[in-house]
Amino acid sequence: MLPGLTLPASLRRLLDAFAGGFTKPTFIVFTAMVVGMIVQTGQKTVCGMLAGAGLAQTWSHDRVHRFFARAVWSIDAIGLIVLDLIVTHLVDADAVIVLAVDDTAHRRRGKKQGREVKNRGPVSRPSLRDHVFGWACLGQ
Repeated sequence: MLPGLTLPASLRRLLDAFAGGFTKPTFIVFTAMVVGMIVQTGQKTVCGMLAGAGLAQTWSHDRVHRFFARAVWSIDAIGLIVLDLIVTHLVDADAVIVLAVDDTAHRRRGKKQGREVKNRGPVSRPSLRDHVFGWACLGQ
């Protein structure tokens, strides 16, 4: 966790649930950004979150920009952690859960992404050309 920072036990437990999706250094940055986002009353920018976490004078904003641009962390692992938290804490044990998964937020490029997928239907729009659309309906 962040040195010199005392968090409420409930927030610490929530943030600790995400530790498995990050390396140790990236988890420290993630924690700082979440705390900064909660505390910051102004803009929720990188610099604003650094200020909210009380780190604007200590950390370079480049450290946080690297977290979003190049750091090692798994968005899939984070998504599964969020799902686990929702199912564990917000859903009744006997509830039926229907999930629709859309991975269009993830840009895909490269030779392994078929050209036929990139140029079919709405994907041919320039703003969406580099995305591969994939839907899955998950059942029980």
